[in-house]
Amino acid sequence: MLYGGAAAEPAPLVARIIEKKAADFNGRNRVVPRGAMHATRGNERNSVLRNVRGLAVVEEGKSTDDQWQQGADYRDGTLTTRTRQERAMPIDVDKLLSYPIPTVRQRLSRQDAAFYALSVGMGQDPADPRQLPYVDFTKEMTVLPSMALVLAHPGFWLGDPRSGVDPTQVVHGEQALTLHHALPVDTDLVSETTIEEVVDKGVGQAALLYTRKTLKDADSGLLIASTLNTTFIRGGGGFGGTGAQPKASLTMPEGEPDYVVDLPTRPEQALYYRLNGDHNPLHADPEVAAKAGFARPILHGLCTLGMVCHALVRSLCDYRASHLREMSLRFAAPVYPGETLRCEIWRDGSFRAWVVERDVLVIAQGRCIAGTAG
Repeated sequence: MLYGGAAAEPAPLVARIIEKKAADFNGRNRVVPRGAMHATRGNERNSVLRNVRGLAVVEEGKSTDDQWQQGADYRDGTLTTRTRQERAMPIDVDKLLSYPIPTVRQRLSRQDAAFYALSVGMGQDPADPRQLPYVDFTKEMTVLPSMALVLAHPGFWLGDPRSGVDPTQVVHGEQALTLHHALPVDTDLVSETTIEEVVDKGVGQAALLYTRKTLKDADSGLLIASTLNTTFIRGGGGFGGTGAQPKASLTMPEGEPDYVVDLPTRPEQALYYRLNGDHNPLHADPEVAAKAGFARPILHGLCTLGMVCHALVRSLCDYRASHLREMSLRFAAPVYPGETLRCEIWRDGSFRAWVVERDVLVIAQGRCIAGTAG
C-alpha cells in the first residue's frame, strides 16, 4: 500500500494543469488573496495528467475519477492504465472476510503527540504561539486530530498472504476521520478494525475494500475516534461479490476558495514521519523509489493528510483542534519532500490541495465539518 502500508507499487498520479497564481508573503505562510484567485480550476473531473520527459500532457476525455476507478500505474515517469490481463487477479474474498485483523493497544504519550505534530510540519514558525500546544510536551497539550489515523494501527495486514489479496495491487484511495472526543494524552487506547464492505467491479476490474477502525479509551471504553479507509485493489474484481457502486464523487464549490494556505514540506520529512510506524522503504530508499518510477522517495499520503489537517485547524478552527469533528478526502497524487503544499479551503468545509512547484493536484474531494458540537 503506497499510503499507509508497505507494497512495491505506487498509487495513481492524477492531476490537471492549472494557471500559476501570484502570492503574497505575510511573514508566516504564503496566502493567495481572494481577489487574486479565479474560478478556473472547477471540479477535479476534467482531465488526467501524465508526465512525458518532464512535460505535462493532458489526456483528453478522461476524468480523474474514471482513472482512479479503472486502476492506473505510474512507471518510468509515465501514467498508464494497465491492461485487464495485467491487473486481473481476483481476491479470495473468503480469506479476506475471515482474516483476523489484529486488535492493537497503544499508550498516547506527550512525546508521541509532539513528535507526530512535528512530523507533519507543525512548529516551523517559531513566532506563532498557537502551534506550541501541539509540539511542547512540557505544557498542557493539544493533539492534532489526524493522529487518530496512526494510533493503535493494525499495520499492513493486507500484505499477509492469508488475507487473499495481492499486496502489489493495493492502493490507499480515500480516507475519512470522525472525532467523537479530543485525543487524550497519557492514556491507553485500543483499536478494532473491521471490514465494512467489499465491492466487486467485475472481472478484470477493481475491488473496493472499505474498512472501519474504532479508537477507544482502553479503560473506560469511551469511543474517541472512528476512521473509514477505502482501499482500491487493482484487478481484484471478479470474485462473485456485490456490484454496488462506489460512493459518488463530490462537486467542489464554484468560485475562489475562502482560504489558501501554503505549507512547506522539509526535505527529510518522510524520514521523520516513518517513525510514526509506516516503514515502507518507498519513503526512504532512493533505489526503491526509482524502481517504482519516482525520481526520489515520496512523502507518505497520511503525512500529506496530516498537513492538510493542520491547514484546516488553522483556517477554520483558529487552532482549536476540538472544533474539527470530521474530515474526508481522496488521495490523487504523491508529494515529494521539500515541495510546497497549497491547501485551498472553503468556509463550507470543502478543500483540496496542490503541489505548488509542479501544479499537481494531490488531495481531491475534501470535506470537513468544523465547529462546536450542537
